[in-house]
Amino acid sequence: MATIHHPVKVGLVYSITISVISIILTLIFYMTNIYAALWTGYFVNLVLFLGVLLAVWHYYRQQGERASAKALFMVGFRITLIVTVVLTIFTVILHLIVQANPGSTLMASDRGSMEVDMPRNFWIFLISNVLFSNGIVGLLAALMGAAYFKRNQKSAGGD
Repeated sequence: MATIHHPVKVGLVYSITISVISIILTLIFYMTNIYAALWTGYFVNLVLFLGVLLAVWHYYRQQGERASAKALFMVGFRITLIVTVVLTIFTVILHLIVQANPGSTLMASDRGSMEVDMPRNFWIFLISNVLFSNGIVGLLAALMGAAYFKRNQKSAGGD
């Protein structure tokens, strides 16, 4: 007998995993002083995209391949929402810590202390890269995953 899992469990596990990986990558980029580079945001977006696709596939397999496209999309949407909120809160906290200690360093190198640079237009960066970009990438991954894994809608009712 196959065990059918609730979508919240799959979504929560993947949300936490994607958030932790994204936060670790952000901290690595921050400590190596490349946080403000444009490609670092794309790298975190790639983690979100692949994570949402993997979560939709995992949920589809757990449901015995009988999940509807709407249920698959909602799993991806919930994950996107949770990860975006967590990354937004983390980014704001990181920004406030850096603003409170403008001369502080997080990492020392052989050449002395390395200054860490936050983007000058932080709020534009937050809205465009963290909120908008992650939201769009996650929604696209949820739509693509639901459309790909549930191509035949007639099998959802047990036909």
